Amino acid sequence: MHISRWVGLAGALLPGLLLAQGEAETAAAKTGAAARQILPQSRAQADMNETAPPPIAGGRETVREAEATAESESMNSAGEGAGSVKEEAGAQVTRSEKAGSNGEAVPGDAAPVVEKLNKVVLEAMRRAGELGYQGRYELLAPVIREVYDFKAISRHVLGEYWKQLSDDQKRQFIQKMTQYGTSEYAGQFDDYDGEQFRILSEAPFRKRYRVVKARLEVPKGEDVEFVYILRQTREGWKIIDVRYDGVSDLALKRGQFAEILESGGFEKLISRLDEKIADYASGKKES
Repeated sequence: MHISRWVGLAGALLPGLLLAQGEAETAAAKTGAAARQILPQSRAQADMNETAPPPIAGGRETVREAEATAESESMNSAGEGAGSVKEEAGAQVTRSEKAGSNGEAVPGDAAPVVEKLNKVVLEAMRRAGELGYQGRYELLAPVIREVYDFKAISRHVLGEYWKQLSDDQKRQFIQKMTQYGTSEYAGQFDDYDGEQFRILSEAPFRKRYRVVKARLEVPKGEDVEFVYILRQTREGWKIIDVRYDGVSDLALKRGQFAEILESGGFEKLISRLDEKIADYASGKKES
């Protein structure tokens, strides 16, 4: 299996719209007012906004900080004797069992969310031929809706443009993003060659987030590591961003969406998503 395939799935959303980090920033800069509206928030602004993800401009530095936090937490937990390692469904999860004094959820609560996603993805891969695209879609859909926070993702990829939408348009966009995310998984994960997912660690990140590091072990190729950013919601921990090689999916989509919105508005963006969904349903993949 080619490494480029997994790179394209790093965000589990819109691989055909992904650009290199520098290209995304350039695209955003060229879109004038619309682009400026959806630039990432400052750290102070993000901390003030309960639903905002960690800043993602300069994604590589942010991910390094998140990974360093995760590794430091794991080391500290091991040194204090508070850490534990749990083998479950072929995944290794590093957890700290010490609860915070402020009543925050104990580290380790978010990793099962990523495990649940990975488990159903592997099932779809193993049964790919038997299920076909529609069968994979139906298998994956309920889990993807459960583990991803598509409302938060939709709001942040559109930035200030989100405020210009009517309630009906907001609901339409969330639904479309959810449909596209599921279509991408069903369309891309269509075979199996012995791959396995392994959870490496979990740690708190900037108070209200969790960082879960995972590895896709590819027997006949290079392993791939992913960094999942999750936030606490009323329904539990939800994935809001996935980063590969220091590149944030949210940051990439913000730049690309700004360009589409500037040139054709909301309806053009919906049309582009519909095209991508149809491509996956028909078996057409990104190169």
